[in-house]
Amino acid sequence: MRVVVSVLACAFAADPTSVISPYACTKVECPTLKCPAPLKPTRQGKGCCPTCWAPDHIVPLDRHSAIDSPYTMPTHEAAPSSCAGAKCFQLVCPTGQKPGPPAPGACCGQCVVA
Repeated sequence: MRVVVSVLACAFAADPTSVISPYACTKVECPTLKCPAPLKPTRQGKGCCPTCWAPDHIVPLDRHSAIDSPYTMPTHEAAPSSCAGAKCFQLVCPTGQKPGPPAPGACCGQCVVA
């Protein structure tokens, strides 16, 4: 495992957008993947080993854009405008804390000391 991490760290350290040298993966032993259908072992991008993958038109990405749950609530009134359309989970604060405003730049409130 250390060899894999070291090789990948060296490959990406100089420039993460550069193409991996074919020599970077020569000693990496990739596991045999058993992917659930419709996913298939596919080598994507700069990685040495394949991952289970399928294109979005086969397995659509669930962005939870239409979530309808009794456990969600609108963003906090102090949230920045960039949070428009986001949903927050209802806070369940531990004893001694209460729901409070979001952290700077965050969309949802957080538990604060009562």
